[in-house]
Amino acid sequence: MLIMTTLALLASMGQQQGHSWDLAKCRDALTEGTVERGHVCTPEHLDADYARLLHDPILKNTTPEQARAGAEAGVAELSMMLSEMDQANKEREKERERAVAALDPELKGDALRQHCEYFVRAESDSSRDNMFQKGMDMGSCWGYVGGVYESLRSERTCPNLLVKPWVPGRSVICVPEGVTYVQVIRVVVKFLQVHPERLHEYRLHLVQEAIKTAFPCPSS
Repeated sequence: MLIMTTLALLASMGQQQGHSWDLAKCRDALTEGTVERGHVCTPEHLDADYARLLHDPILKNTTPEQARAGAEAGVAELSMMLSEMDQANKEREKERERAVAALDPELKGDALRQHCEYFVRAESDSSRDNMFQKGMDMGSCWGYVGGVYESLRSERTCPNLLVKPWVPGRSVICVPEGVTYVQVIRVVVKFLQVHPERLHEYRLHLVQEAIKTAFPCPSS
């Protein structure tokens, strides 16, 4: 109720400012997805969408011109659709996390910590003692951490829907040239050792957080 009241107030402010909308342009931009989510080409609806886009905390630094163009193009409804999809994906991931963590201790951070600590020790140990166990631990750590690391290197943030042509999303992590897998594994091991209270959590999230924390991208 508070959100709707706020939007109505902001919309009324837009009306007071005398917005004039290009309804033909709005109708040309209609899609099945935006129509299903209630996008209609009326001044009242576009005023409300304008207010939503201009003050959306997710779409930071939105200019009035971008909000105006986005309202006519149905971006507010697209943004809501993406938000719903993202929320649904997060809920599915939480369900999956609870299920796999309950069934298999190997999927928890503690097991990964043990494998990777053994990897770090074995990496500098040239003896042939416990070769089988060394191989198992090194393979488990190297393969898993390496896979998550490569996935993050190729991941991008969502593009800004208000900018046309759309600007591609930024990299999730920025890794200096020359960083090796062994260094990344040491980063993960240190993170797990510093946070023993989280070793019961799903290993994927712990590795992602460790790598993102160690290799952030510039904010600008």
